[in-house]
Amino acid sequence: MNTPKSLQRVTNWTRPQTLAAFHIYTQLPFGQLHRHTPKIKQLAEWIGRTPGAVALKLVNLASLDPAIVARGLHGMVNASALDRAIWNELHNSWDTVALEAVAEYEKLAKSHGVVADEDLLNDAPVFDVGNPSVCQSDSSRTLDFWNTITVGLVLRPRALFASI
Repeated sequence: MNTPKSLQRVTNWTRPQTLAAFHIYTQLPFGQLHRHTPKIKQLAEWIGRTPGAVALKLVNLASLDPAIVARGLHGMVNASALDRAIWNELHNSWDTVALEAVAEYEKLAKSHGVVADEDLLNDAPVFDVGNPSVCQSDSSRTLDFWNTITVGLVLRPRALFASI
């Protein structure tokens, strides 16, 4: 027997789920934070939520992003205490939280037989070993890929990266 959505129990997001969502947030431009984005659909399936719920979580995270706010954009106004706590941790130790987010996302990917961030790996440019300054790539997203990578290979949102 199917329970109507209005009567289904709502479960709060866990820290690992929120960190995995944050990892996706660091890879997507604001305009792709919607339920039709493949990475959002995939994470939703992995954590037993709807793509719409994951998209809303990402937009809640965006509401806390000073770079998004500075651009005149805004997310939702329903960021949770956990969202705020994670965002505050980011201000104190970006790399620690970002690496924790990567680890949570990779754990989920592995448990579903998927290579985490394979799409990013496929978009990475190929360097000529004899001449590392020469980069060859067939991907039009190569520049976009490199705009999301910082020293230490920790992913950061493009908006934040641009403001650093």
